[in-house]
Amino acid sequence: PWVEVNSSRSSHYDNDQFDFIPPTPTQWPFSPARLLVAPGQPLNKDILGMFTNPLISPIYGDFSGCPPLLIHVGGKEMMHDDICEFACRVKKQQSCHEDKAGHPLVKLEIYEDMPHVFHLFDFTDAAAMAYASIGDFTCQLIAGK
Repeated sequence: PWVEVNSSRSSHYDNDQFDFIPPTPTQWPFSPARLLVAPGQPLNKDILGMFTNPLISPIYGDFSGCPPLLIHVGGKEMMHDDICEFACRVKKQQSCHEDKAGHPLVKLEIYEDMPHVFHLFDFTDAAAMAYASIGDFTCQLIAGK
């Protein structure tokens, strides 16, 4: 998930050579963050402040009481650090960390050496494992086990 539109965590810089998403600094008028929040507007402190709105950057939201989450992230994607931080914050906000059957309410799976949305590369072992994990997670939710 894209959880922080204006991140400066290290994976944005460390993994830019491995991920296929181009780095787009917020100062650039056509950055996805700018186009999402204030297309055509000059960058100023009000717009920068909007980037921390939980409706725009969910990492700043309140997730207490949210349903179980399965989060996949590629080890080589630019958003890696953002997504890991998001999972950590959601876990901290939960009053309980497991369901009645002992399954974690927030399950973060990191697929090493994979870029963003690696699931699309269905010929890889990582994609097959991720799809199997989604199936298992869904079955657990349905069965309540």
